[in-house]
Amino acid sequence: MGAPQPACEALLGLYPEGAFKKDNNGRTPLAEAREGGYEGIVELILGLPGARQMDEAEQAMREAELEALMRRDDEEEDGMASAALEAELMDDDSDNEGEESSLGSARSLASRMLRAASNALWRREDTDEAGVNRQAVAHYFVERAKYIPLRLELRERKLLRLIESLLSVSPYTDVVDAPKLVGTPRRSLLMMREFEAILSGLIMSCDYEAGRRLVAKESAYADYTALIQQVFETVRRYKIMNPDKLRDTYGKLIYLLQDANAPWAQEDLELSLVLPIRTVHVRLKEAGALALLQDDLIATATQVIAPEPGKSRYTIEREIKAKEHAIETLARRYANRDLPAEDLKQCIYSIGDNHAYLYQARDPIDRIISLLTTHFRADAPSDPAAAAAHASLAICSGAAGARLTHSHERQYAFVLQSLTLWREIANDMFRLWCLAEEDLLRSDNVYEQRDTGQGVQRVQEAPRTKRAMAQLLHMTQVKSGGGGGS
Repeated sequence: MGAPQPACEALLGLYPEGAFKKDNNGRTPLAEAREGGYEGIVELILGLPGARQMDEAEQAMREAELEALMRRDDEEEDGMASAALEAELMDDDSDNEGEESSLGSARSLASRMLRAASNALWRREDTDEAGVNRQAVAHYFVERAKYIPLRLELRERKLLRLIESLLSVSPYTDVVDAPKLVGTPRRSLLMMREFEAILSGLIMSCDYEAGRRLVAKESAYADYTALIQQVFETVRRYKIMNPDKLRDTYGKLIYLLQDANAPWAQEDLELSLVLPIRTVHVRLKEAGALALLQDDLIATATQVIAPEPGKSRYTIEREIKAKEHAIETLARRYANRDLPAEDLKQCIYSIGDNHAYLYQARDPIDRIISLLTTHFRADAPSDPAAAAAHASLAICSGAAGARLTHSHERQYAFVLQSLTLWREIANDMFRLWCLAEEDLLRSDNVYEQRDTGQGVQRVQEAPRTKRAMAQLLHMTQVKSGGGGGS
């Protein structure tokens, strides 16, 4: 065999699964080695733990598929099918080939295993690392999709710019939240005046003729309920997907919706401005396409392709092509009359947006936790000599700005617990945001205005958010072993 066999030995040690990785034609390195007559490499691969059983199962599955094909083919295609099967199963006798051809085939085999090993080294497969099964992955996508907002369409982006401009010039919070108005009837009158100004300006910007009729009292706000609700829902949906945007106008919007969704305001306006967030789960459920979230290709179609250290350009391009192919396949597989292919792709892109958020908000915390657990021990060595060489996290009050005194063990637990809680919140941010909005905008959950020491603020109960945070805190304590805190 010469040089190729040692190279294959090294590659198998690095990535044994590569021996059974299929190419685009469904062929594995084991099949090529067997057909090329490289018995040494064949025995090397079959010597791997479980390799013989896997090979036998593969051959049995192939035979079953062939039998099924033969039973399914009709008499007219029988001859052609038989010829195709014979051609596929025919062994290429490479003993008659020259030495140069044999060496080239061996090098090709080693090259394919090298590419498989390289791809496996830098490919991110969180589900494999976590050891979860296929059902758990499907459950993950189904549950997460319930809180992933749909990506905005072009028409909705125009409405977003409109309401953002409208809110940026509105003095709503300055007018209605003035300390001197707390608990006075005048505050409700000012609220209604601001509601009418904002809604009239919104409708007139969208449709001048409709706005003219509204100002002339020829129509009511209730006649444009769908448009008004859609505009405000679009802004809320955009904010959830982009937490760093709308820093000024979003707070003003939530205060406006809080007041407009109060029972007395709904009665006067004859409509509610609040509409539930349009999520991926809601859209797929309406179209009867929830099976998309349980398809094996959904993970590939929504993966984040990032230029990580050591990842080659070839690998990135290969992942991009695989992702595009998965999206197109899912679009053909699950599109229907109620969910055209472009709308279905919009759902897939929305899940991808959520994964992109997790990549920049959650994954860095995972890397920090990995650095902490790699370079520091949870407990300090008892031996003085070992303790001197041990990297310590201990802090002393008054030294280097520390305000507390913590031993290494206590500070390690505090840092690990803080990072773990931060990580869980970032991982669940979309759900927490949706729950917080539900608490804020419930018509039966009225806020109070109190002097908190930092001025008069709106104070309101948040039972859903409180319950979700309690669950995350419990999960954090279980993962980090409890304890910690300052």
